[in-house]
This record gives sequence, C-alpha cells and structure tokens, in this order.
Amino acid sequence: MLVGTLITPPVVLSGFLLAILGALALRPAIHLIPGFWWFLAYGAWQILSAAYSWMAHDGAHIEKASSYYNWISYLLAAAILTDPVWRRFAITALYCTLIVSVLFALAEFFIGRGENVFRISYTGLRFTPSRGLAPHYITFGFSMAMVMTIASSPPMLYGLRGWTNWLARILSMLGWVLSSARGAIAGGVAGISTIFALTRSSWKIKILILFALISSSLFVINLSRPARLSMMVSGHEERLSIWHVSAHMLMSSPWFGTGSRAEFESQYEKIFKELMSNPKAEDQATAFDAHNTFLAIACQYGLPALLFYVSGLISILLYAFRMRHERQSAFALTVAIVVCSSVCGMSESLATHTVTSYGIFLPLGLALGCLNQKEGESGSPVEK
Repeated sequence: MLVGTLITPPVVLSGFLLAILGALALRPAIHLIPGFWWFLAYGAWQILSAAYSWMAHDGAHIEKASSYYNWISYLLAAAILTDPVWRRFAITALYCTLIVSVLFALAEFFIGRGENVFRISYTGLRFTPSRGLAPHYITFGFSMAMVMTIASSPPMLYGLRGWTNWLARILSMLGWVLSSARGAIAGGVAGISTIFALTRSSWKIKILILFALISSSLFVINLSRPARLSMMVSGHEERLSIWHVSAHMLMSSPWFGTGSRAEFESQYEKIFKELMSNPKAEDQATAFDAHNTFLAIACQYGLPALLFYVSGLISILLYAFRMRHERQSAFALTVAIVVCSSVCGMSESLATHTVTSYGIFLPLGLALGCLNQKEGESGSPVEK
C-alpha cells in the first residue's frame, strides 16, 4: 500500500485488499487503535451523506467514493507495522519505489514530457512540473513531501542503516522540488520543521537545510511555472474564488453536504453564477472539489464528517503525546505527518481523493506502528 501511494490507485488498492486478507487471518484488535471510533463514524457519515443526496436528487448522483473505507488502511498499517521486520520491509520497498519514481521525474523534467507509457519524450516540453510514477504532479509532490517527512526521522525507527535514510531524504527532496506543487512544498517544509523542532540536533544545520529547500523549490517553480508564481506573489490566486463559492455551498447544506463530487460540481456552477456577476480573470467558474481538505470534507459530506475526521487526528496526536517520553522519535514522526498532510491540504483536497487519502492514512499507521513497538522486539533499537 505504501508503494502504491507513489504510483497509481490500482496498485494501492491491490495492497489494500491484500492487507485486508491478512487482517482477516490474524484478527488484530483494530478497535483498540487510537482514532478507530472517530474514523468509523467519519466513514459511516459519508455513506449517510451519499444516501441522503441520492434520495434528495432522485438518484441523479450516486458516488462510490474510496474515502468511505480507505481510512481502514491506517488501522491495518498500525497493526502490521508494530513488527519491526515488516516495518523494515515496507520502508525498504517504499524507498526502492522512490528511486524509480524520482528517476522518471528527472527524465521528464530535463528530457521532456511525453504522453506515452513512460511519459518521456524528446519532443515534449521540458522544465515542467514532474509527475514521476504518479498520475498528477500534485499527487507526486504530496507523496514526496510525505516520504521526505518519513525519511527525516532517525533510521533506527525503521531498522535501516543511516546511509539508506540519507539517500531517501535526498531523493525525496529532489522529487519534491521537481513537482513544483506549491501546497506540497509548504507541507514538506512544515513536516520537516516539525521533525526538527521535536528532535535534538544543531539548529544551524536545520536552518541551512530549510533555507536550501525553500530557495531551490522557488527557483524550480519560477523555472517551470513563472506565471503561477507571479500570480501567487501578486495575490491573484484562483483558489480564493473556489473557497468563497464552497463556503456558501456549505452554508446551504451544513449537515450532509452535497453527498458526491458530481453534485458538488453541479452546485458550484450555479452558486458561482449567483455570487460572481462580474468575475475576474483568475476566478474559477468550474471546480470538481473545494481545493482544501477540510473544506472539501465539509462541503461534500457535511460538518459532522469534518468533526469526526479532525477528532480522529486529534485522538492519534493525544496518544502520541502520552508516549512522547518512551518513543520520542515516533512521537515527532506522528506530529510531523499530521502537520505535513494538514498544510498540504490547505490548497488541495487530499482526503477525498484515492491516492492522496491513502498518503495520509498509511503514514499515520506507520507512525502508530512505531509508537506501539514492544520492548525486546528485534529489528531496531528501542528508545528509552
């Protein structure tokens, strides 16, 4: 499943199905994992919202969204990755996929973007946002930001050698910069800053690393998307109109939302015409989601769904906080994953899309697996 977050939905869903089969055989006590009941309510409310929308619109829009059930992936990961052997295997597979993905991103950036199976062409555009093995550059950027956050933790957390983690840090940072995804860049900086703030090391080195990351990412954005960067600096951001219309949409149906993405698109166009009688050039007349994770959940499934989602994250953070003295590195990783995904989600709807939603929940499961490793297990040193 972790490998699938760097590639395509079929790969991550295949891993999800295999993990479910393993859980059926092992029968772990997933109901005892922090956040279980909140995320169960989150998934159930989404199904209720979809059913309400289907009845309200005479069956016009019915959506089989993966967000109904993909939260289960963090429970499976948390149960499996308490075993340091499986955790080492999962991270090793993730890092191997990272190498291939970043190599594809480099080729796409410097050789040219193609529409063939390899997405590389000498006649294609160069110096454009790279996708690696992912379906979209935003997905690739978020995946790189999350891998970068994971790799910034001490290698002993995964039972790996130091050079392995350093290689993953360098490659994920490179892929993260090549994606030119602004939300992912902000989230990556936030995730690494959280790791730095909660672990002991030289502040001078931390500041230099952050400065290098921010400078290089801005340079690549200016190279690949100069118009977008100038719009952002001048305050002409197309997402402002999307957030404005989405907020009005939420007020019209705060309990159950639209119930589906198709209904969101339909209502968005109507409300946009009502609110924007004289739209600016950057205003978006159409949108398929709210381009903000928290607003998108509320708009599509209602405020209760957002409450359950946030409460689930908070319960995981509180559990990690109670374990901070015994598992300092795992505590820092848990907080950094939540911060990274939340900051990335300020400009993109991550929790309502397949690959990016798994990119939130699977790292959370990894962090919980690190927190719950029992003393005396082999694989990596136990923190005191």
